[in-house]
Amino acid sequence: MTMETPEEALKRQYLALCREFAAGIAPKMAELESGLQQLRAATDAEAARTALKTIEAAAHRLAGGGSTFGYPGISRAAVPVDSGARRLGRSASPSSDAADQLLPLIDALRAVTANPGEPQI
Repeated sequence: MTMETPEEALKRQYLALCREFAAGIAPKMAELESGLQQLRAATDAEAARTALKTIEAAAHRLAGGGSTFGYPGISRAAVPVDSGARRLGRSASPSSDAADQLLPLIDALRAVTANPGEPQI
C-alpha cells in the first residue's frame, strides 16, 4: 500500500474544490440570467440597479472562483461583466437599455461556461 504524500493529498483536495466550483457554475449563471431578465423588465432606475447588482454579484463570484480554482477563461470572461454591471449600476439613471450593453459580454461568458473542462493547475 502506497502512502499519499502531503503534496498529493493537497493536490487531491484542491482538485475536489476545483470540481466543486465547476459544479457551481450553472447555478451562478442561472442567477446572472435571472438578473438579466429582471434588467430587461425593469421599469424604473431602482429596479434596474437591483438587477445590475444581481448580475454584478454573480459575475464577481465567477471571476474570483475562476482564477482561484483553475478556470482562468471563466475569470477573463466574467471580469468585464462584473465591471460593466457595476459601472452601469452607478450611472445616474440605469435603465433596461443596460441589458443591450451587457449582452455581448454575457454572451462571451456563456460561451466559456458552457463547457468549462478540467481545471488548469
